[in-house]
Amino acid sequence: MRRRGSTLIEIAISLPIFSILMVLAIGGVHQTMRISRLAKDRGQLAYSLAKLEQSVRNDVHQADSAKVERDEKSDRLSLHLVFSDDSRIVYHSRSNRIDREQLDATGKTHFDSFALLSENKILFEIEENRIVTMSIHRLHRDHTEADRLELFVRSHLGRPHLAVPSQEEAKHE
Repeated sequence: MRRRGSTLIEIAISLPIFSILMVLAIGGVHQTMRISRLAKDRGQLAYSLAKLEQSVRNDVHQADSAKVERDEKSDRLSLHLVFSDDSRIVYHSRSNRIDREQLDATGKTHFDSFALLSENKILFEIEENRIVTMSIHRLHRDHTEADRLELFVRSHLGRPHLAVPSQEEAKHE
């Protein structure tokens, strides 16, 4: 006589095997998704840092004067750049981003924000020879000390011939 179906013993043996295989498969998919997300975040950080570096270099090269101010409440620094046409650009440091605020000669304000992935220590310095330095250091998880240099930009004030042309300027050339 031919039997149909499975016995209780066969089911009792196969269910744990299938369960283990499913747990392993789900863990592998989860790990792949996590690695993909980390790679995407790293790519976005690299793009943001490249845009920030280009923006700071261009702005500093074209500025006539600069000063660094410290906010007493938050102990964060801001870099203030002043141009010959009385327009201004201010870079505000935040823990996980840098905001760029541009006030042009007509009074219009433009904002850009450059995202950083983690808590950072951002320093702006102006040396006596008119060199502006910006450094971004990632902080340790306990936020007590700088861990790793993420970006270092050093640029000379008032040297527009060193500035990289914007995309619009490059189109006209």
